[in-house]
Amino acid sequence: MIYKPILDVELVNLTVCVFVMFYRTRGKTNTIVSYATEDNNNELIMGNAEIRPIFSATKNYTTFLRLHQGGTIALGQDQDWPGDGFDEKQSFSGALTEFNLWDYELNASTIALMANCSTSKLEMWSSGSTRPMDLTLLFSGETNSIIMTREYYQDYSCQFDLRYYPFDSQVCKLLFDVQGLPDQYTILKPDHNGVEFIGTRSLVEFDILLERLEVFSVNNISEAEVKFVFRRRMEFHVTNTFLQTFILIGIGFMSLYFDVDNFSDRIMVTLTTMLVIATITASIQASLPKTSYYKLIDWWLLFSLNALVLTMCFHTGIAHLCYKAKRAASPALIIKGYRSKSASNLISPPKVNSLVNSGFPNEDFRRHFYYRRAHRVNFWGKVAFVALILTFNVAFWYSALTEYSRPPSDLL
Repeated sequence: MIYKPILDVELVNLTVCVFVMFYRTRGKTNTIVSYATEDNNNELIMGNAEIRPIFSATKNYTTFLRLHQGGTIALGQDQDWPGDGFDEKQSFSGALTEFNLWDYELNASTIALMANCSTSKLEMWSSGSTRPMDLTLLFSGETNSIIMTREYYQDYSCQFDLRYYPFDSQVCKLLFDVQGLPDQYTILKPDHNGVEFIGTRSLVEFDILLERLEVFSVNNISEAEVKFVFRRRMEFHVTNTFLQTFILIGIGFMSLYFDVDNFSDRIMVTLTTMLVIATITASIQASLPKTSYYKLIDWWLLFSLNALVLTMCFHTGIAHLCYKAKRAASPALIIKGYRSKSASNLISPPKVNSLVNSGFPNEDFRRHFYYRRAHRVNFWGKVAFVALILTFNVAFWYSALTEYSRPPSDLL
């Protein structure tokens, strides 16, 4: 704070009284009060070498001192020229209050009375007068607020829980406190809304849903905590990951409708779709954040790949049943009507003829007869595949959408 008093005469003797509390000291260069003129920037310097921290300081200046007219008083700064030329290394770090300056020397009894600096405003008294000298600035701190505005640019890290990725919502916390000052001196209080995000709420990967300010005291230190609620934008993964892999699983399921003895086509379709999913999985996981635990998208990719692996195993089992059925029949079996020349070597019960009707041509009947077990297993394989896909999808999407639709206030 800078003051320019109007001095009618030069001051030879004066007394300074001020209440001082240091936050930290910088050697012997903690300037408390300084007076500078155009001719001399060090006509008066009062620093921490002359008083102790947290001390009511009253000091007489009577020797080798002369304050000339036209100077400037600065509180908490050393002046290289009047009202300017400040150096941070020479500044005062602390609290100053009840500053008083007299243009004469106080006697010992008066100093004892004034040592507590009991006056309630910043004053400079002239000798023999009960009126304060004219000051450029004069106000009472009890009825006037001091507002300081500063912009801070700070990078900070936020701990994310990615178990529900990409349907996750995150809470970031910023903690502010006044270091070195207990709450009996400084208390942080919210102003208006407390905190307001004035930037764009729709970011590249997130939407900012809510911000909140909480003020509390920890170990007699006033603290303010700002919380931001982020929700990830999941449109990209829904269309490029979940939809594509679901279609590929559907293609793998369609291979169950091929002929049960057409193993080569069945296995080639399933293997191709499995390789495509493996390629998609590798490309997606290269861009995902690395975690030691499984994320929701990891469970989806794992299930998609292994569902096709199970389909390949199922096709192999069907092919094995067909192979066993062919071995059970004579390689020399020749269908002629409904009898065989080598019937004596085969078990051909008469009941077989009762299964034949006009709806089964000979070729279809032969396949049905040889592969009836493979057809039955293939049918139940279709049912089990659909049930497995539906069960997983219901559980997966219920968990994902429940987390994604949580109210932001529940996350705080």
